[in-house]
Amino acid sequence: MTTWLAAQPDITLVRACTAAGNLASRRVLEKAGYRLAGNAGGECVYEHP
Repeated sequence: MTTWLAAQPDITLVRACTAAGNLASRRVLEKAGYRLAGNAGGECVYEHP
């Protein structure tokens, strides 16, 4: 899905959120090229340029 979104001309950023304690989901996002952008309300916010 990230690849398809990145190919869309109007999409400049893809954001994903996961629970801070969900280490498996965090690893999946990092392996998919997402960078940790910050924490908000017990969630980690990841962005993919």
